[in-house]
Amino acid sequence: MRGSPLHAPSVTIATTLQRLEIVDPEDPAREFEPLVQKHRPTTPICCSLEAGEYRARVAWIAALNRDALVSEVREGQRLELIYAPEAAEWVAEMVRREKACCPFLTFDLWSDKRQARLVITAPPEAEDAETLFTVFRSRG
Repeated sequence: MRGSPLHAPSVTIATTLQRLEIVDPEDPAREFEPLVQKHRPTTPICCSLEAGEYRARVAWIAALNRDALVSEVREGQRLELIYAPEAAEWVAEMVRREKACCPFLTFDLWSDKRQARLVITAPPEAEDAETLFTVFRSRG
C-alpha cells in the first residue's frame, strides 16, 4: 500500500469508496467480539448532478417507470424494482447513469424473458433512505 504502512495489531485498508478498519480480536476492549470491520464512508451521500440535470433525470426515470415499472418493494435500505422485460436496456442505461452521479448507492440488475429486476441499496449511513429512493419510485 503506497504511503500507508501496515501496523499490528490494527491494520487499516483504504479503498476509493470506503475505509475499512480491521481490529485485532485480541484487544482486551473487544474481549467478546470477533474480528470487526468498521465502515467509514468517504463518498458523500448526495447526487452530483446540477439542478437542471437532476430535474431532467427525474423526468426521464419517471417516464421509464410510467412505461415499464411493474412493482416495487421497499425494505429498509433496499429498494427492489421489477420492470417489464422489454425495458431491460433502458433500466441498464439508468443504472449506468446513476452509478456515475450517485456512487454511494449499490445497483444490482438481473433480467430475463420475464422481467428486469433492479435492487438499489443505500449505505447504512444514509439515515433517510426513503428520500434517496423517491426518485426511483416516481412516475411523474
